[in-house]
Amino acid sequence: MRGVMIALAVIAALNMLPPAWTPGRMITAEFRQQSLAIGLCLAAVAFSPFLALLPLRASAGLLAALTTLSILFPVHNFLSVLPNIGQLYNQPINPGWGMYVLLVGLAMLLLLQVSLLVAKPLRKRHQRPSDKETP
Repeated sequence: MRGVMIALAVIAALNMLPPAWTPGRMITAEFRQQSLAIGLCLAAVAFSPFLALLPLRASAGLLAALTTLSILFPVHNFLSVLPNIGQLYNQPINPGWGMYVLLVGLAMLLLLQVSLLVAKPLRKRHQRPSDKETP
């Protein structure tokens, strides 16, 4: 299952490629940010197994911080360009349902990550409540 998810993440990263691309075109100024985003996504896929080596609270905190950023920046940027888009269409434009669904989904993800941060760690399966650890 992990391999399928990694393959899907790689496909999602490669979907950011422009329709007619060449390696030479991807390093031009026009596509530099897009190339950087693709590289970061592929690096995240490559290093994602190392998240399992981090303590649960550290990885939950990191993902909660990244989720918070993904809530704030895209919505702020979208709302800042929305008046300009409205000028192009010569009518006021309001955010559609997709932005709200995005916010609900990311809020649920953030809630899950915060719950992992505040949850008590579970005891190991081989320990009974009466077992005491010896130093």
